Amino acid sequence: MKKKIVSIILVLTMILSLAACGSKEKKEDTKETGESSDKSKKIAYCINSSTDTFEVYVYEGAKKYCEEKGIELVLVDGEDDTATQLSKMDSICESGVDGVILVPVDTNGDGSEYRKIADEYEVPLVSAVRQCQSAWVMVSTDSSEAGKMQGEYIVENYGEKLDVALLVGILGSEDMTKRTESLKGVLSKYPDINIVFEDCANWNRDEGMAIAENWIQSKKNIDVVVANNDEMAIGVGLALEASDMLEDVAVIGIDAQENGLAAMEDGILTASVFQPAGEQGKTAVETVLDCIDGKYTGEKTEWVQINFEMVTQDNFKEYMQ
Repeated sequence: MKKKIVSIILVLTMILSLAACGSKEKKEDTKETGESSDKSKKIAYCINSSTDTFEVYVYEGAKKYCEEKGIELVLVDGEDDTATQLSKMDSICESGVDGVILVPVDTNGDGSEYRKIADEYEVPLVSAVRQCQSAWVMVSTDSSEAGKMQGEYIVENYGEKLDVALLVGILGSEDMTKRTESLKGVLSKYPDINIVFEDCANWNRDEGMAIAENWIQSKKNIDVVVANNDEMAIGVGLALEASDMLEDVAVIGIDAQENGLAAMEDGILTASVFQPAGEQGKTAVETVLDCIDGKYTGEKTEWVQINFEMVTQDNFKEYMQ
């Protein structure tokens, strides 16, 4: 009887030892695979429009980072229509994703309609470039800083007595409003700086060019043209070049991406404010992963701010890849 009991105890001891080893191996496996756990992630990138030049640059930054990390990134084109974007976002979430990066079509509201979809499918929502006040986290620059930097550059380089022409983006949009107000906030301190033209070119190069052609025909004096983005500024520069006026007028934009930097190299743009597109895309992906890992909970909207930099004829080559 005693021998039987001893045998049972020995068997139980062996079973427990094997179980402990198995548990240890499982933990070690988990630790080893933890570093590559992101590779199984699938993230939806809901862009406002695939025809938006700057936003495509941001997406490319996100895409490059995901390719390096083995993360699946699915592009969802909102086609510049809020209803379309909401519908497509709902569909991609229903198909199964681990998180959503959103560049909202509409930035005038609080974005609660986007958050409602994300919450329904229990996935984190991170907005990129364009702020969504209902997102878990917003990854963006402060557009007010860009306009302020433009204004300060104008005063420092061209003086306090100027005729300025201004091109703005889509009326009422957040970036247009903040960039324009902060620019005017600087220029308004100087009574001899006059804004002789202010027109809307909807972020578009062709519209900017057409408006500039009308300015040129008016024969009014213009010392500096400042635009809410590079695409509009490039349109102005091309119109000035066609009229042999480019050497007499400074043209200043915002973004300093591949298109803007090429225009600076060609002398079409004088200066621009660099908005790190690729960095915003990469940071948006990193932030989604942070949400998944529990760094952000979505209980309140956080802001990850990306900084602007001034780009001039003296340093633009440093930004060219």
